[in-house]
Amino acid sequence: MLNALHRVAEVMSQHYAGGRRHLLTEDVLRFAMIAVLEEHGISPDRLSIEVPLLGATRGKLDLVVDRDIAIEFKFPRDPASEVGAADTMTLGEMLSDVYRLAALPHSQRLAVWLLHDRLAGYLARAADRYSFEWPTAAGEWLRLPAELPVRLPATAKAALKSLGAAVVEAEAVVYRSASDGVWLVALEVARASTRPVPLGRGDQ
Repeated sequence: MLNALHRVAEVMSQHYAGGRRHLLTEDVLRFAMIAVLEEHGISPDRLSIEVPLLGATRGKLDLVVDRDIAIEFKFPRDPASEVGAADTMTLGEMLSDVYRLAALPHSQRLAVWLLHDRLAGYLARAADRYSFEWPTAAGEWLRLPAELPVRLPATAKAALKSLGAAVVEAEAVVYRSASDGVWLVALEVARASTRPVPLGRGDQ
């Protein structure tokens, strides 16, 4: 899978080099992953998209391989205005994916992100502000303490919905350039060390 992730970065880099920056979306990133997996011998019948989460109140998995590998994708676009609110919401959505993956029984759980420089910088600063570890290079870790959700700003916390406090860790197995100012980041998410609990009465 590691080779496939690096190949996805190369494919996205080719899109940027070909002048298609304005046409790229999260779906393009997911389809690049699908095409690369086929290159690596994984036939389409082994792949599923938009797989409902059993027992979950919301959400679907972006991509599942052999019912054994769960992958979530994020490609936040740089907003033209209201950057602050958009960034905190994006933070919450990205953490939500990680918490959700950590609760799954799949043997491998991956969060694959395409991040622009400005957002990557915000995320690193947010980690310092809210006291958790955020990776900025391959081999570094995302570490989310159990009490993190209560420390997050309201916009980020709202994105977590019914997901709640758990100790979660994820290693950045890929952190490489996909274009000038754009990074392909892939996190391998470990199983949560405690069972998530609801954040509050409104999320029951």
